Amino acid sequence: MIDQNYRANIEYCQMAPDPLVSVIIPSVPESSHRSVVDMLSEQDFEESYEVLVVNDSSLGVSDARNAGLLAANADTVAFIDDDCEPESNWLSSIYSEMKDNEFVCIEGKVVGGLSYTGKRGYPTCNLTVDRETAIDVGGFRSEFDGWREDTEFGWRMERDGDGKCGYNPNQVVAHPSRPRANYIDKNEQLLKNEYPDNYNEVMNNTIKDRLFRALQKRGITNWLNHHRWGEKSQ
Repeated sequence: MIDQNYRANIEYCQMAPDPLVSVIIPSVPESSHRSVVDMLSEQDFEESYEVLVVNDSSLGVSDARNAGLLAANADTVAFIDDDCEPESNWLSSIYSEMKDNEFVCIEGKVVGGLSYTGKRGYPTCNLTVDRETAIDVGGFRSEFDGWREDTEFGWRMERDGDGKCGYNPNQVVAHPSRPRANYIDKNEQLLKNEYPDNYNEVMNNTIKDRLFRALQKRGITNWLNHHRWGEKSQ
């Protein structure tokens, strides 16, 4: 369970009675989020939804997402970053996928500076969860802040969540040219030690995967901007 004592500065950019989807935008440290908020207000989605921005400088990104989970009023929670652009059908795709299936966690497609097509990396720039399940498994872990907090959370949802985790190619977000995350070796090693089977299956499945890990560790980021989680056959 998430610590229920989280207190955070949360801006409700869009409020709605009985929302069916809550969108959480962590902006830590606070940066401009007006563009993504405007795009969310123009979604091709006729159901009720709310938009929350967590912009509390006292929190790390994991605690900010957890604070958003606790403050959300919908059963379905969608995460997006403050520098990303959702396609106009983003929310409708999220809602239909969660409503029609027994998913507790869905990763979406990312295009632009970061290219992602569903390899069990669970990037939080485009991630949907069942709120109750996410809280029950403990939310995001702050010791992974800055690197792999998303993947660790997704793998824990796979393991401990009561439902399915999957990938929705119709849930599309555009990412800016340069991801802000940088490789942190201790986080990578902690993930590997805690989830050895998942790590070998997802991160070290092929020679190309292992080369990718070696390049990340050496800080070679220009080529990696388009392949943040490596390549893995679908």
